[in-house]
Amino acid sequence: METALLIPRLILPDHTPEQAEAPTEQAPAWKAAPETAVTDLAAVWSLFREYVARNGPERIRASRAHAAEVGRAWLEYRTSCPLEPQRIHAHRPTSSPGQPSHRRHITPIMAEI
Repeated sequence: METALLIPRLILPDHTPEQAEAPTEQAPAWKAAPETAVTDLAAVWSLFREYVARNGPERIRASRAHAAEVGRAWLEYRTSCPLEPQRIHAHRPTSSPGQPSHRRHITPIMAEI
């Protein structure tokens, strides 16, 4: 989990999600982690930042909103599916021929978080 949580911190300054994931691919923990678990972690990480950006202390809302954007970029990379800001919901993993198994469908939800 620690390896996966490094990725948003690498994306924040100036890396793409692909660039941020590249160094983690050498870590034994990363290799052993189920790809769907990493995608699920990315979703939870992002949703929490969305929540704090809306409901947290005023002094940290802007930084958490930026972090939520980073999380959406990471999820879009892992799922190959554009996401609407503040409206993400993960479904069970599905895959298409030739598509990596960590690429999952994420669909918008109707209710606000």
